[in-house]
Amino acid sequence: MNYGTQHQLQGKWEPLPREKKNDLEVRKHGLEEKNLVVKEEHQQSEIKMNNLKILCKLNEINHKAACEVILLMKERIINNWKNCYT
Repeated sequence: MNYGTQHQLQGKWEPLPREKKNDLEVRKHGLEEKNLVVKEEHQQSEIKMNNLKILCKLNEINHKAACEVILLMKERIINNWKNCYT
């Protein structure tokens, strides 16, 4: 816990500046926006995953190279999810 600045060493005591209420509100607003972006990215990723599942079930994609691309996309989506929540 900081009680003052380096002026204490010189015999003077100055309280540390505290964050203003507006600064806290700005930080809170920034976190809310970040959470909304993460939520939107998560929803978009879920839509992509569902689309890939539908394509695979319909057997519209049965080419080996296409399946490798799908697996790569799934891996990227899952890694993106993990990065958002760590």
